Amino acid sequence: MTWVRRLWDGYEALFARLIGLRPVGPGSLLRVRTVTYRGRPLGSGERALAPGARVLEIHLDNRLIGDLGATGTEAAFRIRQRLRRELPLLHQAMHDAPEPIAGVVGTSLLAFGARGLGFHVERLPSSPGRRWLALYMRWLARLYRPAGAGEQQRGPHRGRSDIFVTWVTAGELDRLVQP
Repeated sequence: MTWVRRLWDGYEALFARLIGLRPVGPGSLLRVRTVTYRGRPLGSGERALAPGARVLEIHLDNRLIGDLGATGTEAAFRIRQRLRRELPLLHQAMHDAPEPIAGVVGTSLLAFGARGLGFHVERLPSSPGRRWLALYMRWLARLYRPAGAGEQQRGPHRGRSDIFVTWVTAGELDRLVQP
C-alpha cells in the first residue's frame, strides 16, 4: 500500500466520522447516513423520491473495495455479490433510523450492477459540480484499483466521466428483501 493510500484511508475514516457515516454491518461495503434529499425529483407516483424527503445516503467503503484485489469484470462481480448479501442489512438500517425514511440514494461511477440489485439508475445531468465529482471518483478508482483504473466502464460510455444516481424507495427495498 502506498503512502498516498494510507494517508487517504486516514482522511476517509475521519471524514466518515465527521459526517456521521456508519457501516450497515461489520465489515460491510455499505455505509449510510440519514440526510434530507436535495436533488431533483426521482421517479414518479409511488416509485418516487422528492426533494425534502428523508433518505439514507449510501457510500461504498473504498478501502474495502480496494482490498478485494480484483479488477474489471471480476471486481464488478465481487462488489455486486457483496452488495446483494448486504441488502438485508441496508433494509434493517432503513427501519432502524430514528425517523421514517423515504428511500435510499447514492451517487457513483460504479452503477453497473445497481439495476440488477433492484435500484433505479439515472445519469446525473452535466454541471460543473458533476464534473468535479467525476474527476474525484476517477482519482479514487486509480488510488484504490491502480491496475484496473481504466476498466470501470465498458461499451459506449467507456472513457466518459458519467456519474450516476442510484436510488430505491423504501417500499421497493421492502419488496426486494422479502423472503
